[in-house]
Amino acid sequence: MSELRRKTITGYCDPLSARPGQRVDFKVCCYQDGDYAADLVRLVAGDNAPGGTGMIERVVESPIAKTYPGRYQAIHQGSYGIVSMGKALDGLAGFTLQAMIYPTLPGRNRQVVMGQVGQGDQTAGFALLLDDDGALAVRIGDVVVDTGVPVRRHQWLFVAATYDGDSGVVRLVQRPVANSPGDRLISQFVEHTETVKGDLTLTAAPFLFAAGGDDPGADFFNGKIDRPRLANRPLNDDEMTALCGPPVPPELTDCVLGCWDFAADISTDRISDLSNHGLHGEVVNLPTRGVTGHNWDGSEHSWRHAPAQYGAIHFHQDDLYDAAWDTDFSYTVPDDLPSGIYAARLRHKGQGSDDVDRIPFFVLPPKGQTTSDVAFLVPTASYMAYANTRQRLQPNIIFGDGSPEWVNDAYLATHPEVSGSLYDLHDDRSGIHYSSRLRPVMNMKPGDNRPWGFPADMNIVAWLDRIGQTFDVITDEELHAEGAALLQPYRCILTGSHPEYHSTAMLDGIESYLDQGGRLMYLGGNGFYWRIAFREDKPGVIEVRRAEDGTRAWMSPVGEYYQSFNGEYGGLWRRNGRPPQALCGLGF
Repeated sequence: MSELRRKTITGYCDPLSARPGQRVDFKVCCYQDGDYAADLVRLVAGDNAPGGTGMIERVVESPIAKTYPGRYQAIHQGSYGIVSMGKALDGLAGFTLQAMIYPTLPGRNRQVVMGQVGQGDQTAGFALLLDDDGALAVRIGDVVVDTGVPVRRHQWLFVAATYDGDSGVVRLVQRPVANSPGDRLISQFVEHTETVKGDLTLTAAPFLFAAGGDDPGADFFNGKIDRPRLANRPLNDDEMTALCGPPVPPELTDCVLGCWDFAADISTDRISDLSNHGLHGEVVNLPTRGVTGHNWDGSEHSWRHAPAQYGAIHFHQDDLYDAAWDTDFSYTVPDDLPSGIYAARLRHKGQGSDDVDRIPFFVLPPKGQTTSDVAFLVPTASYMAYANTRQRLQPNIIFGDGSPEWVNDAYLATHPEVSGSLYDLHDDRSGIHYSSRLRPVMNMKPGDNRPWGFPADMNIVAWLDRIGQTFDVITDEELHAEGAALLQPYRCILTGSHPEYHSTAMLDGIESYLDQGGRLMYLGGNGFYWRIAFREDKPGVIEVRRAEDGTRAWMSPVGEYYQSFNGEYGGLWRRNGRPPQALCGLGF
């Protein structure tokens, strides 16, 4: 191929599909100075690989056809928990911070387990952390005390820090916890006591889990945190042990400020506090929930049946749910716009280079109406599963030496902040369980990509256009929400080229439609393979658990095969008693 064009503009939209009267917001980022022009196009073909259809698009008159000022918009990765403390810390002179932790990247950099950081004032606040070398440490203002002994990766540990404001005595405690029955507890017991000078200075900053720095935006913890606690005085060993298990022991009620139970509210963003202070909070950027805690004993594999053994949250420095870009322009779908696949086409003139980006979106007919007896079911769940996959950037037998061959692959190689797909790994080598469309998804754009996924599905659209076959467009997200009622008015439903990922509601809808006499044209391969879950309260994100068998880029850890979003058993649909052969006659 010729020298790859450098991307200087990209973006995404929300929602991904809309009906007449609904608004689509477009969010754009420019990597060089300069304005950009936008217009609306209807996509007919988008495969510009050698021998492909090329780009075929038809301009549609619209109010978005304007010139806009270019601007850079950052993406902030990293998951954490946040609690507003109100006046709970007023007058605090000493404390105990304690938790069970399972570090997965110790020694990479400083990583805060929990604490209050000082919003621009690094001489304020306090935190329990791992230092740059991976040793347990505590920060009190600008004073840091550490054990000098790096923790062991992938080992459950009880960790605690106590501070007596009157005497200045700091105590750090690190004790191994059995990872499973029969664990030999290789990690050593560590205790360190030191006297420091200085007063504990507090701020109005929130209390954080798994992050520190300002706003927050640094010192992310990689690994699991279970049963974090905060007391307003130094606790002794017996008291710390008693505080490990919920509920709060009666004799400690007056001194415990926070007793957070990560086993509660697993399918939500909520963090519940069991103390009398009610210091509830939330997690940000979708850390992985429904994961085994420090006390998982293998007797139960569903978090719904033994939530107390699933009291951990796995945080990652590269988690991302929503890029949270500001909206540059919006488009309300007019009543007379035909159902189809459209895109906001962006043309940017940077310094010494011109670039074009297309942000696709899908227009459905009005709810309860059809404009054709044929519908193309766009596999948006599969697009999300493969969103920004970096498999082609890794040397392997299928894709070669990993050198980017397409413009959008080259972008992914230099922009890790847009995060990866359900086929990629986090920085700590754990599998990515959640994938969102609320970010630039580079392989869900026509052209500039290999003919797979969305570009390949545009060949189906080009074929329908060429033979003069009218069709409505519907997507996986509507199928999940509306089920068979979405499909029922059509004589025939066409799949995309790789409809691999389906939720229970999606599969139920297709089966019900077929049972009532509907027709399905399965135009793909490897379809109806993995079970997924949607978050009903959090649009645009799916979850997969790669359980037991199947073609897997990574494997879910034992005991973590049940989806956190809804508690269903994950993995292959075949292992859930619904093989694709029963639906469409063949399987992968």
